[in-house]
Amino acid sequence: PRSVSGRLALANHASLRASLRQDLPEIQRTLAAAIPVLDSEALTALLMLAAAQVHIARREFADGVRVARMASSTHNPRIAHEARLLVGMVEDRALEAGYMQRMLQIVRLDLAPTKTMQEVWPRLRLYLRNTLTLAALATILALAIAVPAGICLAAAPASLVTQGARWALYLVSGAPVFLLGLIGLRYFPPVAGSVAHHALAAACLAFGNSLVSQITQRVEREASVLLRADFVMAVRARQAPVWRHLMRNLARPVLATYVAYVPALLSGAIVVEEVLGRLGVGFWLLQAAKENDFAVLLPCCVSLVLLVVAANTARDMLLVIVDPRVRT
Repeated sequence: PRSVSGRLALANHASLRASLRQDLPEIQRTLAAAIPVLDSEALTALLMLAAAQVHIARREFADGVRVARMASSTHNPRIAHEARLLVGMVEDRALEAGYMQRMLQIVRLDLAPTKTMQEVWPRLRLYLRNTLTLAALATILALAIAVPAGICLAAAPASLVTQGARWALYLVSGAPVFLLGLIGLRYFPPVAGSVAHHALAAACLAFGNSLVSQITQRVEREASVLLRADFVMAVRARQAPVWRHLMRNLARPVLATYVAYVPALLSGAIVVEEVLGRLGVGFWLLQAAKENDFAVLLPCCVSLVLLVVAANTARDMLLVIVDPRVRT
């Protein structure tokens, strides 16, 4: 072809095929066709692009990216575009290679230092303890509210007070976690690290993830059946306390509902820590995601997954204790 773009396309294609064979003389011959239609600056950039392709074919990615970036500064739009595409392709390869390398390090339990040269494992233990503390406080608060509320709603389902409490509970639980955190900071600004700060974080996590409303619904549904059961009628006829029998029969559905919401609880903890400025795994995870720090991202993600697995294992073990029928 006689056009400049056509000659450049053929020269670039031929030089790429030659670079895969690492044949430098053929690259020089294929680029000679572009010399009559290029000025010295564009020709230099084209030669740099060919040299970058040779470096990449030899798996010298750092040198290839450096030369390709120099070639992308040319005023020729065709050569600059090809150089930018080459840089993007090499950077994607480097990202995938770095990801696989970090995964192998995690399998070997070799937690590499972060970009700030601080070890991952000590900080991960500290932040994981803070996140588990937040999740435990939210769990205690959710159970302390949801179980009595569900029993009361089942005992008097048709009263106006019960209906109003039900709608108020569902309305608060339907708000997102970040919105509850922002409202709490706006109207009840606590001191960082104080008891009020921990209580606000636990309340946002317990209500914002619908954990309270889901446990309340499950307890209300199960309690409405249990309160009309024959053995409960017999216990009431003997004027004995009913709560002991109710709690034992409600333990299994409450436990199953809670464990099903453990992933949502941990994901909500990430949002709560970011909004309220708490130092935890979620806060550290988001900071590492902004910096593409795989040495932090992978251990944090693996630790959260292991927590979910541990919660499911603990549920199966506790079911054997609370429900004798599982043992047979």
